[in-house]
Amino acid sequence: MTYNNTATIIGNTGAELEMKISKDNKTVYGKLTLYTQESYLDDKGERQRLSSVRHKVLAYDDKTIAALKAYKKGARVRITGPISYRPFEVKIPGGKKATLYEAAIVAKKVEQAALPKKNAAADFKTSSNNTAQAPQPS
Repeated sequence: MTYNNTATIIGNTGAELEMKISKDNKTVYGKLTLYTQESYLDDKGERQRLSSVRHKVLAYDDKTIAALKAYKKGARVRITGPISYRPFEVKIPGGKKATLYEAAIVAKKVEQAALPKKNAAADFKTSSNNTAQAPQPS
């Protein structure tokens, strides 16, 4: 099935899948935290790591829940699915309320992901207008 709102994220699981029941007691779903870390190669070709980012992943269908249960804490996975937004209210100064939105990826496809190559960034060349171009097949 094709989704117009699709994201693919690769990272490490923060813990094993946690099973939850919705507030209305009608839906059983899985909840997982996935961590990603941005990095880049400096002028010396050494990888410099930036901060880690936590992502919320939800799974509703039995097949996806079973796939996520197979991964232990720290496993590197690739998750693909639509991004879902949940509204919630917070109080702001002056006694007013504001609606904010929490984003989560609803997992539709789960697979093990390989660790990136040590010099993966070196595989890309920069053109004269500073845009990255993938290497051409041999």
